[in-house]
Amino acid sequence: MTRDERDIPEEECSFEEGVPGVDAERDLECLRRRLEEARREADSYRDSLARWQADYQNLKKRNQRRMEQMRNELRGETVCRFLPVIDELQLVLESTSDRPEDPVRKGVEMVLARAEDALADMGVCILSCVGEEFDPHLHEAMDYVPVDDCPDGQIIEEIRAGYEMEDRLLRAARVRVARGTTNEQCDEENGEEQ
Repeated sequence: MTRDERDIPEEECSFEEGVPGVDAERDLECLRRRLEEARREADSYRDSLARWQADYQNLKKRNQRRMEQMRNELRGETVCRFLPVIDELQLVLESTSDRPEDPVRKGVEMVLARAEDALADMGVCILSCVGEEFDPHLHEAMDYVPVDDCPDGQIIEEIRAGYEMEDRLLRAARVRVARGTTNEQCDEENGEEQ
């Protein structure tokens, strides 16, 4: 700050560096005011610096979170592009199930095992479905099958595997869901028999 900004008149401080002033008391008071003003200014700069440093750290953390989120999204998109390949390999295995010693089948099994290991290394999990209760957030119902010995809404068959990565659904599992006998149907059947 300049002398005018601190509201200290020029004539008030008559000393020069190394030269004693005429009025020592007045010069000492002038120096004390300047020192106090310099301290306030330093405190202000220190507070500003602390705020800037905090803002910088917050920005840095926010950017790191964004970068990690972008990495996860890109990794998820990449995995999703390979899932149809894995589906096709599984179809090959299903179509050759009657020939377990076929060298092509063994090769496909090896490739599929390596692909599943690579997915596991990236944190991708296959959703377990059969026997679970249908969840529209995780499963895509392709068919409802009337079944007497299963509770209504239980998954009885997986048509296509579902995958998730770090609690993020990459692809919903396609499933067949049991449609058990409802209470109304039981009441109707019991009423007709009586």
